[in-house]
Amino acid sequence: MSALTFLLLSLICGGISLSVVAITNHKTRKQRFLRHKLQQLKFHVEELEDRVLALDLLCDDRNIPRLLNEDVIERYEAMMELQPDTPHIAAAMANAKQRQEQLSDLTGSRPISRICDSDAHIARQQACVNEAARVLRRQHTKGKLSSSELQGYLNELIWLHLQIEVVSLIACGHKAFNRRDIITANGYYKRAQTVLMQSHCSDPRKHRMIKEMGEIMTRKRTAISEDLMPETSFNPPTSMMEDKSLEENLEEIADAIASAQQGKKSTA
Repeated sequence: MSALTFLLLSLICGGISLSVVAITNHKTRKQRFLRHKLQQLKFHVEELEDRVLALDLLCDDRNIPRLLNEDVIERYEAMMELQPDTPHIAAAMANAKQRQEQLSDLTGSRPISRICDSDAHIARQQACVNEAARVLRRQHTKGKLSSSELQGYLNELIWLHLQIEVVSLIACGHKAFNRRDIITANGYYKRAQTVLMQSHCSDPRKHRMIKEMGEIMTRKRTAISEDLMPETSFNPPTSMMEDKSLEENLEEIADAIASAQQGKKSTA
């Protein structure tokens, strides 16, 4: 074999080796990119699914979680395009489509609960509402929602954002009232009314709720109307309105506070 032939064979072999390495590297980069993309989609879709489930327990209007669930289905479809014939993705998408059918049923009644047990819980639920608003605005940008539809849903979310805090405070007040801690109960009721009054929400239900909060604090009613606050599990019984000992205890506490303040002034 001549030196020239050997050189040519070496160059050909080297070129083939480099091509194989380049193809392998390309496949590796592509696989790495797909894994990263799938991980991103998986993270976002699971987070969005949690929002859908939470909103279905928060929203009177079931169209809002239904619209978010449409985004969930679209993301699963994108994952299937990246990695077809993947059983767990196919199963998750089937569950999302089944949930879509359930969310499309607006006839049946379902429990609504906006009561949170801590400030952190309130913040998480309100963040869920804010995320829903962002998704709906994005859908409007894509032409899936008209401007009037978007505004209607946003108005409902603004009201829901306010109610999550207000209803939670009222529930705390009811719990205190049920254990005959009238001062603590009134403190929660007053905070709820203040949150309502300071809110820029223009929903007409706000003024009804402010009025009814005043009636609760003056013992003209024990709870908010059920159409405003369907969470009735902590509502005080109406019989407590006739319990004179509650008012007597409240008067005794008020007299004690006034006496203590008077004593401080005399000492000064």
